[in-house]
Amino acid sequence: MQMSKQVLTLILRFVILILLQVLLFDRLAINAYIIPRIYLLIVLMLPLDSPTWFVLLLSFMSGFIVDIFSNTGAMQMMATVLIGFIRPFVVSLIAPVEGYDPEDKPHVFSLGYRWFLIYAGTLTLIHHLAYFSLEIMSLSYPGYLIKKVVFTSLLSLLIMILLQSLFIVSRHRNRYS
Repeated sequence: MQMSKQVLTLILRFVILILLQVLLFDRLAINAYIIPRIYLLIVLMLPLDSPTWFVLLLSFMSGFIVDIFSNTGAMQMMATVLIGFIRPFVVSLIAPVEGYDPEDKPHVFSLGYRWFLIYAGTLTLIHHLAYFSLEIMSLSYPGYLIKKVVFTSLLSLLIMILLQSLFIVSRHRNRYS
């Protein structure tokens, strides 16, 4: 029963985040260089003990689908697979001294804001650096690249935390009501 609930949650999260990304956030370009990438939560919120092959598969699928709808020529897919690949290293680098509890979930309400900001911030910055480097295809304008990476990452993180606050807090409230 628990496994089927986890699979259903994963499928719903995948579909909702992809739809939000392609139907809403891709159309929210601010100053031509800030487009929030909230679909990264698909990879970021996977259980910490997820097998690497599964993380890479979901990274590939989510990036590929966003590429199709955003017409970004496999750049999202490549950047998302990159963070899927390095995710286990980031998780191990920022592990609490006592280690992770099997019940820990990679979101702000399970491991705290500080942990989540370091975890998601690192992976989001890496994703955006890879993506925008591929998009610009030049290091001739480092200031422009840095602006795009930093501002898009900050807005993406803010929206990711707000989305978690809306959905995770409301789910806990409903459970205890």
